[in-house]
Amino acid sequence: MTVAVNLSAPDLLDISLPARVAELLTGHNLTADALVLEITETTVMSDPIPAQETLHGLRELGVELAVDDYGTGHCSLAYRRRLPVQELKLDRSFVRHAATDAKDAAIVTSTVLLTRALGMRMVGEGVEDEDVATLLFHAGVDRVQGWHYARAMPAIDLLDWCTQRRAQLSGVG
Repeated sequence: MTVAVNLSAPDLLDISLPARVAELLTGHNLTADALVLEITETTVMSDPIPAQETLHGLRELGVELAVDDYGTGHCSLAYRRRLPVQELKLDRSFVRHAATDAKDAAIVTSTVLLTRALGMRMVGEGVEDEDVATLLFHAGVDRVQGWHYARAMPAIDLLDWCTQRRAQLSGVG
């Protein structure tokens, strides 16, 4: 299981962030692959050169990086190409009606092709029903997230939810 944490623009401008993340991972006896740090296109574009340096430092630790809310910001493909990210999270505004809107479905399909060509994974955000989940699966989306699977919950409830979900998927109970 991984934990995803959103980074802000000031976080990306903090040159000590990679060292602090390394210290926290060590202090909690976690490996870097347990953490996914999420950035938005707009966050990176606020000051791209220092942000890139911080992202490269985080990536050198082995931390996974994701572009959150992809498609809503102003990050050119030229800049996207320079970012050391492994995952694009297609914004819910393109995903939520993909099963009923041909243009949204085309955006999903073309974004899957783009992520594959760039050697990345794609996550569909905002999945709220089975039809959208099925369309994303058939389009080749790697991961999905949304209320179709679970509503936001307090951290204390997560372990119980995981246990119940595992039982559902295995057909037990």
